[in-house]
Amino acid sequence: MEPENDTRRPTLLDDELLRQVLEFLIGLRTRSDPALGNSSASQKHYNAQQVEYFAGLLVDSLCGWAFDHQIGIAKEGLSKVPSLGESDDHRFENSGHSYQPGNPILDRTILARCVVVGGVVPSAFREPLRRALQALNTGEVLELVRPAPTGMWWSPYSLAEMRLLAVYHVFMRWGRGITKKQAIKDVSDCLGVSAAALRYWETTWLTRTHGPNIKRIFGIAKRAGKISRSLEDHPGQLPADLAAHELLMHLNASPIEEIADAHRQLQKQGTSKR
Repeated sequence: MEPENDTRRPTLLDDELLRQVLEFLIGLRTRSDPALGNSSASQKHYNAQQVEYFAGLLVDSLCGWAFDHQIGIAKEGLSKVPSLGESDDHRFENSGHSYQPGNPILDRTILARCVVVGGVVPSAFREPLRRALQALNTGEVLELVRPAPTGMWWSPYSLAEMRLLAVYHVFMRWGRGITKKQAIKDVSDCLGVSAAALRYWETTWLTRTHGPNIKRIFGIAKRAGKISRSLEDHPGQLPADLAAHELLMHLNASPIEEIADAHRQLQKQGTSKR
């Protein structure tokens, strides 16, 4: 069957950009080697964060098609039979690419296979995560995935995630050239909350939920806004600030309108559960 080009995964990085990112990661690995002594520890934490960001980008760019294919296989409940070639069909990749998570049993089955075979999760966690996900499908909750008894509001993680993305959008818009005050107004109006609430999330609430290092990511989000403007003049050019570029792509894939809709739904769920 011929591939359906209009449904294939968009290329996140072309071959040249992939080479640049890979060379960048090789350079970071070399410069952070403990064998080089104390000098190699300079900016090690920040560099480790950059590697984490770009590991996902490389996996999506190089291997996304393969994950889509395997998701399509699982989605249709087909067991691979190599001798018959049943799985050798582009339709599975296209089917997997269009799959929207929402069936918890199927989602856990797919994820359990990917993390134990694909090597994306750190090795020490792969087997525990696989066991925890598969146990959930039998009704057993292992400690790794048991909710913590925090006593917080309904869907605390999801709500914090939406609010963090909203603040990222503030900094990105600020970095594009408008004032921070205007950026806060634009985002708060879209979410239907006050500007004071958004400022509180930034200065106090998100620091408590994510730790003080989150302020450093706000700075990266602002730089992402500057890169956004630069890419309009120089499309396809990989910026030197790779962390900001990766965050820009993430925010472009999560527009503020979608974040606002998700935030309203979470708030409604919280109200109904009280």
